[in-house]
Amino acid sequence: MSSLSDLPVFAALLDELYEGPFEPNPFNRFLRKLRELLNLNVACVIMRQPEGDDGGLIFVSSNRVDMTAVDTHDNPYTDHYYSMDPMVDLPYRQVVTLDEIVPNDELEESEFFRIYLAKSNVHYMAGIDLKDANGERYNVRLCRRKSAGNFTEEEREFLSLLAGHIERSVANGMRLVQMDSERQMHTSAVSGRSIATITLDENCRVLRTNGAAEMLINANDGILIHREQLQTRQPELNDKLREIMQNMLSAQRREEVVPAQALAIPRPSGEADYEFLVKAIPVDRYVETRNSPHLMVLINDPANNPTVSMSALMDLYGLTNSEAKISVLLSQGKTLDDVSSELGIARNTARAHLRAIYSKTGVTQQSMLVSLVLKSLASHS
Repeated sequence: MSSLSDLPVFAALLDELYEGPFEPNPFNRFLRKLRELLNLNVACVIMRQPEGDDGGLIFVSSNRVDMTAVDTHDNPYTDHYYSMDPMVDLPYRQVVTLDEIVPNDELEESEFFRIYLAKSNVHYMAGIDLKDANGERYNVRLCRRKSAGNFTEEEREFLSLLAGHIERSVANGMRLVQMDSERQMHTSAVSGRSIATITLDENCRVLRTNGAAEMLINANDGILIHREQLQTRQPELNDKLREIMQNMLSAQRREEVVPAQALAIPRPSGEADYEFLVKAIPVDRYVETRNSPHLMVLINDPANNPTVSMSALMDLYGLTNSEAKISVLLSQGKTLDDVSSELGIARNTARAHLRAIYSKTGVTQQSMLVSLVLKSLASHS
């Protein structure tokens, strides 16, 4: 066994730990290395205890198998014996061994030992209770066979040092995964509303474009990317766009609040102007690198109104076909008079439908209805 005071050994273990949340089988390499270092036969992180029909979430590394058990009852601990486990509600961040809770002679006479621990060749156990990014308790459990002996004071001190790192790795991993999920939802919503996004660096060079932006650029109808720069087909507008961007970057460097700037871009095809919105991206000077995102350009194509599924609106809010049609037309910026004319109904009839729509959707204003329809579009696109 490697010396626990060996700094390169500890550094290598931390490398695996901080990569752990992003593995396909989370924390597998860390738990395996910890088993080797401490002569364990089982090491696990119980992120969510089983409860009722919920099988919990457990990351396990053992002599027999490495696995992630997610909401399953296919292992003995999840299926039954977790309810008999005496190591519950341990003092926060403290290393506790099983013999401190149940003396060895009593342990060997217990049902938990005879039916579960003995079958798994576990005699000694160390536990640490930690908290995740949401403040919820989770458990680290480290197990040894009898021949390996109990945990020494040096090993307990080592685990005490490691506990804070485990907690930080789990919390940071959760936050990053949650942020990525939110980013994907935002991207999906923006894509569903046909909003093109182009990200620029500190020199106004294009870093990234989404699918909607690539479609607009490929259409060659007023905007292009030339030498990594976002441009229009009109030189005077290029100068204006460049001026807006440079002013935003200068304000960023002075750490001033930077308001968004709008610009209309005419199209050779004669379709409605593209609507540009240039926004500054918050920059943390302590982590900023070259070619990091500084600006985002959002481009709306008014000619490409979102297609709202009437059947989705009918399912979501119990609208009739006529009510769904009216909701869709209003979401496209049309007035109630426009709707009456297009559907060939009296204005009073349209008003009656609108009152029914308000009642079913729970909104009280037309602007609220439009927002609700577009949000429904974003979440079901």
